[in-house]
Amino acid sequence: MTNFHPIQTRGLKLELGGAPVLRGVDWTVPEGTATGLIGRNGAGKSTLLHTVLGLLIPSEGECLTLGQDARRLDDDRLAQIGFVDQQYQLLSWMTVESQIRFVAMMRPGWDLDLERRLLDEFDLRPDRGEKVADLSGGARQRLAVLVALCHRPRLILLDEPVSSQDPIFRGVVLQALRDRMMEDGATVVLSSHVLRDIESIVDRITMLNNGRIGANEDLDVLKDKHQLWIVTGERVDRPIVARMPYVVHSARLGSEFHIWVRAGDEERRSFEREHGVHVEVRRLSLEDLFPLMLEPRRNGELEVA
Repeated sequence: MTNFHPIQTRGLKLELGGAPVLRGVDWTVPEGTATGLIGRNGAGKSTLLHTVLGLLIPSEGECLTLGQDARRLDDDRLAQIGFVDQQYQLLSWMTVESQIRFVAMMRPGWDLDLERRLLDEFDLRPDRGEKVADLSGGARQRLAVLVALCHRPRLILLDEPVSSQDPIFRGVVLQALRDRMMEDGATVVLSSHVLRDIESIVDRITMLNNGRIGANEDLDVLKDKHQLWIVTGERVDRPIVARMPYVVHSARLGSEFHIWVRAGDEERRSFEREHGVHVEVRRLSLEDLFPLMLEPRRNGELEVA
């Protein structure tokens, strides 16, 4: 990993149809990392990726992609980028073979050995003469991933790249992305609503919330900052706990008191001393972590029967 950042934005603002979508985005993506881009529907994830590619022009701010103004990316920079859009961006009237050769012709460094490998792994058969339009949704999506990867790009941007895959092919496609990171040192940005997929491949998380960056750091750091504390017994004064500034919400589950917090080990040790209890810390998955990152602190607790 170097100090270079393939993506850098400052004060990025953009409106669509007169409505603000990006509201001052300051974002950096370190080289050689895999970043999961997460957020609610309408948070601006796809818009941000399209802006990084120069497909959308911001009203304010700056976006540098591979060190160049995204509005004016030259052929050399574009040849170093692989992109999978939600709509796949394939030519439906072409055969599978023609689609692959068409993209390969425009991409210096196209790797025929990698192409053959991915055709086999993705169960795509150009020799059948099928048109892109006749493929299943899952096969079209795998074809889009293949043509985005076979020139071994330096920067890979993926917008819901496995949304149409069954569990088997979902794993195959994600492994192909891992291979590109391991073999090529590619920088990957993956946007998906399936947080298990993101967690299996990324080392960083960027969260967009209402058009702004809500978080942008290592996944392990985020997990250290957001924890589930479990206390057994009745020794905790629940109303007092609910008013603590780092408590998001709490619930009693049988004999256990569960406390979801934005806090780390220092706050936990202080809590243990103050209440005379032992706190079990349960590490959260990204699926559990995401609501904590979005929700404001709740005054009061959630009682669960």
